[in-house]
Amino acid sequence: MAGDAAGGAPGGEAGAGSSLSPLRECLLLWSLVMAGLVLAKLVLDPWLGSLVAKIPGLNGLFSPKTVAAGLFLYLPLWAMHRRNEFPEDYGAKTDGWKRSVKLYLLLSLFTPTAARAGAGAVKSPA
Repeated sequence: MAGDAAGGAPGGEAGAGSSLSPLRECLLLWSLVMAGLVLAKLVLDPWLGSLVAKIPGLNGLFSPKTVAAGLFLYLPLWAMHRRNEFPEDYGAKTDGWKRSVKLYLLLSLFTPTAARAGAGAVKSPA
């Protein structure tokens, strides 16, 4: 295809994000994740974390670990979208995602958590 030979996106059109080299794109994504971690550690967790701490299922929503997991999962998808690529181009199948989300929601209803089970922090005997 003409677009592949010219280094552009498949189909002959250069995508909006195709001007970044792979190294620059990797460094951009890494810096966005690090900025998200700093934001989560300094702003989100201290201020908003206490608001959702008592709500079952939302405890830890703004913790740096949760923010890092979300960013590492979804920023590569954003980068692929900028290059007009799809997860299927890399072998990741997304055709059964609705069924997976339903199964997760069903299992999360029946999986006991410390807040729902009434168990507090485990204390060592003195």
